[in-house]
Amino acid sequence: MSKTPALSQADSDLKYHLINKYRELISHRYDTVIRNIDKAPVALKPAVAKDIKDFFLEHVYPEPAERRKLDAAFAELEKFVTTPSLVWGLIGSLPMAILQFGAHLPSAIKAGMKSLEAYTSAIGFESSMLQAAIDKGYTIPLTDEQFIDCLKNIPREKLENFITEASVLFTVISNTTLLSKTILIMEDVIKRMKSKPNLYNEDQISAIRMGLDLMQKGYELLSPYDDETKHAIISFIATTEVNFIAEIHGK
Repeated sequence: MSKTPALSQADSDLKYHLINKYRELISHRYDTVIRNIDKAPVALKPAVAKDIKDFFLEHVYPEPAERRKLDAAFAELEKFVTTPSLVWGLIGSLPMAILQFGAHLPSAIKAGMKSLEAYTSAIGFESSMLQAAIDKGYTIPLTDEQFIDCLKNIPREKLENFITEASVLFTVISNTTLLSKTILIMEDVIKRMKSKPNLYNEDQISAIRMGLDLMQKGYELLSPYDDETKHAIISFIATTEVNFIAEIHGK
């Protein structure tokens, strides 16, 4: 994880303006799909589709106020790469986890990491949007046409990577049995971090807590459904996002 450079106030304002524009686009495209869901290739109830949209907007791609908190949290997590003591301070959690989860432990940890990877992908996507706006000389407020122009300027590969991370996240959290174990591991990690205030600060704890919150909300969203509905949800997201990329970059 490389060090994230600080933005000027003007660029920061532009970044969060772009975030709002993208959230509006998410809301619009999912509302459009929900209105026409009877024609969609994936059978899904409108109420379930709305829950998915709300989950995206509240937890995968939240409003700027939450994104600012997330930026601060990730700035702190970058220190884990250069400060080995921060990592070693969490090793004490592993014996408990190994005893409790055994062979499931690697998969449980991987599921937890997916929440952080989804956020990391979002940060990279935002940086690409911001750079496109700067390169084109756009200023606040951007028109819808200017915003779409910025999205078209993002290489298809980068856009697909961002979309894929969000889709994979839903695939991971659809395994609610494993997810419940991941939640327990992350709760234990947070307890250990809080017990060492001289080693971990509140922003570092908040970063892990954000991942935990995403896992918990994902569990609440998907645990009531059977496997068939979960698969339909994953297909619904994949189809909606692939269609979005096709609209931006063409088939």
